[in-house]
Amino acid sequence: MLNVAVLFDGAGLARLGLERAGLTCTGFELNPVAHHLSRSVGRGDCILADAREVDLSGFDAVWASPPCQLRSSARTQGPPISAFADDLLAWSLRLPHAVLWVENIHSQRASENGWGTVWNAAQFGEVPVQSRNRVIGGRHPAPEPRRLYQRAWPGVCPAVTATEYKGCAA
Repeated sequence: MLNVAVLFDGAGLARLGLERAGLTCTGFELNPVAHHLSRSVGRGDCILADAREVDLSGFDAVWASPPCQLRSSARTQGPPISAFADDLLAWSLRLPHAVLWVENIHSQRASENGWGTVWNAAQFGEVPVQSRNRVIGGRHPAPEPRRLYQRAWPGVCPAVTATEYKGCAA
């Protein structure tokens, strides 16, 4: 069984999915509010820490969901000002682990999507919690989706946040 470090654990939902798949996981989250939420999800094994300062040598695999504010179309008010918005995608992709999953948003800027494969939760389950595209890269066996993804209603955004609508990401 893999022992997985879940970096940028947020509210713990990626860790919960990995735990449900039978993996042993420890989350690491820098944001105290997100960390507090994460403690009540799944086994609640989340440590308040900066992922860049964690010793990852004891883990077999790493799941990283670095902050996405710089690539997000939901950011309409200029550069992010949060202390938790550093762009750590490149840092995450350089981690040396043989099994590495890095997850982030599918940007509306195509030039920012060349680092992984685009997936949608609808490819893996009957009723996804969030039907939005994500890019997953790193070094890992490719998942086996139940079906190819296609929009049920072409031309209609599958999900839109209040500040996000500028037209759908292709």
